[in-house]
Amino acid sequence: MLHMILNRAWQAILVSAIVATLCFFAIQSLPGDAALRVAGARFGQHNLTQELIEAVRQQEGLDQPVIIQYLHWLTKLGRGDFGYSYVTRRPVLDELVEHGSATIVVGTLGWALSYLLSIPLGVAAALRAGSAFDRVCITTVSFLTALPAFVVGTGLIGIFALGLHWLPSAGDRYPIHLILPVATIALTLMPYSFRVVRDVSNRILNMPYVVHPQFHGMSTTQAFRRHGPRNIAVPVVTFASLQFLYVVENLVVVETLFTRSGLGSWIVNAVLSRDIYVIATAMLAIAVVYSLITMLADIACMLIDPRLRQA
Repeated sequence: MLHMILNRAWQAILVSAIVATLCFFAIQSLPGDAALRVAGARFGQHNLTQELIEAVRQQEGLDQPVIIQYLHWLTKLGRGDFGYSYVTRRPVLDELVEHGSATIVVGTLGWALSYLLSIPLGVAAALRAGSAFDRVCITTVSFLTALPAFVVGTGLIGIFALGLHWLPSAGDRYPIHLILPVATIALTLMPYSFRVVRDVSNRILNMPYVVHPQFHGMSTTQAFRRHGPRNIAVPVVTFASLQFLYVVENLVVVETLFTRSGLGSWIVNAVLSRDIYVIATAMLAIAVVYSLITMLADIACMLIDPRLRQA
């Protein structure tokens, strides 16, 4: 296990560096004047002059070749310096912590809620395969699968904020503002995890270690309770770690829809203003967190199923 952890740590560093590098050069390759975008975001479009744009170009080193800018960023990164935002002139690391903390709360709660819904529903549907309950669950998740996050969020706003007036439609100041964004993420992720749980549970119900005890008087539910959870856990944990990317993707939409100041909106604004250090650092952080989650998932699977330690 120690060898796996060290190997994954090295892979995480390599993957993170590649992702950040690709993002750095991808943003630099976009058409248009980067200094113009930065100056416009910093001072406002109505205040722009050619002298101001050239001053920003000189100050931020945007007049240098892209490879020189990249090497300069790597040098600073090697010293633990993530640089300053071109727009706000604040340390990028400070902004990452500020925006990332809000995103982690919403994303983690939404992800956890999706599995609190999908695991019991998926198992129950598998145990009642072909029943009215199973058909209702499959129809519901098929309907939700067809809806993108912004449609789900808009629907929740229409029902609970504009219709019933139970919840606020936007904001991020109070805990009550978390409910609709978290529910949007959960309902967007849940259909996929439900299908995984149901399919794995159906397969396990046909395994000899579940079928054989039923010949000795044990019910299907009792046999499943004894042997099912550990066998379900490995594929579900693996799939849950892979869903992290979907959480990040949905957060951009959710934060924009509910007017939340988080990682998604921070990255979008950085792309629009060509804030290169912000974009590269954000992608670096996402790659590191994703690598860490997949490593933790592998460790959890090994603890659940000792046979995987021999692989």
